[in-house]
Amino acid sequence: MTTRRAPSLLSVTLTVLFFSLAARAHEGGHGPVLNDQPREGGLSVQPIIDAKDSKVGPGAELVYKSELVPNSDGTFSLFVYDKDLNKVPMDNFMKSADGKIGPMKKNPKWKTESFTLEKRGDHFEGKLPQIKLKPYYLDITLTEGDRKLLTAYDNLDWSPKK
Repeated sequence: MTTRRAPSLLSVTLTVLFFSLAARAHEGGHGPVLNDQPREGGLSVQPIIDAKDSKVGPGAELVYKSELVPNSDGTFSLFVYDKDLNKVPMDNFMKSADGKIGPMKKNPKWKTESFTLEKRGDHFEGKLPQIKLKPYYLDITLTEGDRKLLTAYDNLDWSPKK
């Protein structure tokens, strides 16, 4: 009969440290961490950064804030706010924005798909492609004048109504 030794405290500590660092590496996301509460009943408020800073992580400069709001008809709205959560006028934004959706973990059953959001008064509105796996991410690129901006939502599990 063989006996198993309990793992050493060092090996347990290193394992926990490794997995917590791996989880935090992805939590950094695109831009600074925000603690704002949604104003329009949305899922969360996320930073909008200059798209060229997408790899900078939490150190990227905050340009605006965004709120993703599910609508009862299966569409969603994206509101753009300044740093004080006042709505930003849409005048300088292009009439549409480009979105990408995909699984949080690579999966051969679902490749990244594109979708479009249209400007509607004081916000953008869009409809997601079919969600094949959860959780998923959304990356949305907005154009304001000559500047490309990015907002990202990770680990989403919201399902639009059909």
